[in-house]
Amino acid sequence: MSDGSRFWTDDLWVAALLSAAAGFADAVGYVKSGVFAANMTGNTVLAGLSLAAGKWEIAAQRGMTLAAFCVGVAVASLSLRLARGRPAVPLIGEAVLVLASALAEARLNLSIALIAAAMGMQAVAVTRFRSVVASTVVVTSTMARLSEFALGWCIAQAEARAAAAKIAPSLLAAIWAAYGLGAIAAALAMPAMAEPLLLPAAMLLLVAIILGLRNARS
Repeated sequence: MSDGSRFWTDDLWVAALLSAAAGFADAVGYVKSGVFAANMTGNTVLAGLSLAAGKWEIAAQRGMTLAAFCVGVAVASLSLRLARGRPAVPLIGEAVLVLASALAEARLNLSIALIAAAMGMQAVAVTRFRSVVASTVVVTSTMARLSEFALGWCIAQAEARAAAAKIAPSLLAAIWAAYGLGAIAAALAMPAMAEPLLLPAAMLLLVAIILGLRNARS
């Protein structure tokens, strides 16, 4: 079965929706506070720069985001264990955190911490799409794998075709594109909506429903 026929189905749409939600939340978090909700590599650098400059309050805010992300990872990992690996459970919890962040908008630090915790939950809630492991929260490794495949296609197409089932380039491309589209959607929604975070929360609930129905059929 070809890469396209395997992944241009529910798995690809699940990955795209999750990535769009993460890109949306990341954009909202950055515009509101100057920190990323999902990109902990960037937040680590920003925290280090703030510490070096003696900006303790900003460093504390960015450190809080890092801690909240780790808490989200731990909560999602525990909920997956309790739910016997059903990802719909942590995704519902993530959607609740995103909604809570929207309601806590007046308290900026709390709002950002809630989004970061939600992204931490997503980082472990769904990481496998059929036989392919991919992140819908961090796209740096996705870009690297996709670029590596593109080079392989240019210099050794036979080998690239053989590796396509394991690499799933269409899936990786969908994740990267959806992440960027999520950020664009956030930029357009923030001036037009009082609570733009309702959109990624709805995406997460939709994915939870899709995965819940899939588990029920299996």
